[in-house]
Amino acid sequence: IDISVDNTLLASGSWDKTVRIWNLETGKLVAGPFDNIQWVGAVVFSTDSKKLAVKSGTCLKVWDFDASTLETVGTPFEGHTKFINGLALSFDGALLASSSYDNTIKLW
Repeated sequence: IDISVDNTLLASGSWDKTVRIWNLETGKLVAGPFDNIQWVGAVVFSTDSKKLAVKSGTCLKVWDFDASTLETVGTPFEGHTKFINGLALSFDGALLASSSYDNTIKLW
């Protein structure tokens, strides 16, 4: 899970291969569920809450988020040979970092 910088949204990823976005004030589902190809291990909001980085197995995706949809930005980031175990997005949203059980860290 991740909470947006302004503390209004919570994003969750799940073993059921979905991503959901919740309003923290009301507790209501704002968007989703959005289907993913594999189980979702981590989600991270950009500081403006308009993008969501999603970790799934050995793949990373960045999605544009608005009130009703998630759309993949570009192509998925692939390069790890084992499951990704860490994910971080820079404050300005320009850099994505991932770590993996393959003993590597990648900057995207």
